[in-house]
This record gives sequence, C-alpha cells and structure tokens, in this order.
Amino acid sequence: MKYYDIILQNGHILIEAENGGTLLIDTGSPMSFHRAGSFVLDGQSFSVPTSLMGVDAQYVSDNVGTRVDGLIGMNVIGRLGMAVDIPSGRLTFGASTEGWSRIPSSSTFGVVGIAVTVGGRAAKVALDTGAPISYIGREYTDGYPSVGTVTDFSPFSGAGSFEATLHEIPVTVGGERYTMRLGVPPTDVAMMISGCGLDGAIGLELLGRKAVLIADGGVWLKPQDA
Repeated sequence: MKYYDIILQNGHILIEAENGGTLLIDTGSPMSFHRAGSFVLDGQSFSVPTSLMGVDAQYVSDNVGTRVDGLIGMNVIGRLGMAVDIPSGRLTFGASTEGWSRIPSSSTFGVVGIAVTVGGRAAKVALDTGAPISYIGREYTDGYPSVGTVTDFSPFSGAGSFEATLHEIPVTVGGERYTMRLGVPPTDVAMMISGCGLDGAIGLELLGRKAVLIADGGVWLKPQDA
C-alpha cells in the first residue's frame, strides 16, 4: 500500500505524484491524462494521453485554482484500488477490502455507480471524487425548498461555468442516513448524467464525512462501529 496526503483545493482532491507534480483524483472520469504523458503512482509508471475529450491539465488548473499536472480517472483507480479518507487527510492506493462493507455498486460507463435513496426515492448516482458539488435530477427535489445557489463548472456544459440551485435532502448510503446539499445540474449536464444511466453524482457531500474504498469494481464503506 502507498499513502498520500490529501490536498483539498476548492473542494477538489489533489495529491503529489512520486515523480513530482500535482494530480487531481477524479472517479467521475473513466480515463486519466497528464501534461507530460506519464506519471508514477504506487511505485508504478503509467503512460496516458495529454488530454481527454478536449480537456487538459491547463483547463483543470484554471478551474480548480492551482496548478494541476494530471487527472487520475477510473482506468488507474480501478486497477490499483483506492481508499479516500478526507477526515484523516489520507488517500491510499492498494488498500485491502478487509474490514470494509461493500454497498450496492457497479461500473457504469467506466465510472462507479452506487445505489442510494434520495428523499426516500431509489436512485443510482456516480461516486465522483472530482465533484465538490453533488447533483441530483430535478424530480428528486420536489418538496425540498432551495437553500441557495452555487457556481460550478463542467466540460459538458456549453456555458463552461454555471449556477446551480441547492436543496437539502435526506440521502441514505449503505444504510446510513445523511442530510446533503444537492444541486440541480443545467440541462446539458443533466442529459449527460441521464445518458449514462445515472440520476446524479455524489462527491464531497459523502467523502467529506466518511472514508470510502473503491476496489474490485465496487464501493466499500467502513461500518459505523469500526
């Protein structure tokens, strides 16, 4: 196992690679890229493209607010296995599943989808470590008033950056209940999410409170009494 200190930058999870440079951890992306075309993690060297669908390190740096040299997606994370523990400030590659409990989860279009309930309704959402703001379809927000707005960005948004309305909604994950602030994505981003067979994406709203393991094609949580 290899441990890394988590650097939180505007809600984004960053780490420093062994060979230098800052990497964005993004389970919401099926693939990885790096401005130099390669990086080293967990003692292994990975050769990757310098961009993905028109998104490169400069785009990520401009939107995250600090220099980012690469993005680590599920093609690498799924191969290595990764535990994210924001409360303790540590990220681990090669973590064992021993002592963790798997929650209903499966691969969906190259990312990991988890089964949750949102406002008592069943939903399937991406577990997205690259999402400082979590999102859910508008139909899940009925009866939950707005608690403000937030500005976010997405390469799938024609406008680039956008403003999303937030709602506080009870969400159950792996049998544990949380109150989360979920945004309603713009139409173009919502279409991309639904096109992947998902109802939304949950990131820091869960990861900021709970250690999560992505391994063996699924998602695992530590039991509450562990």
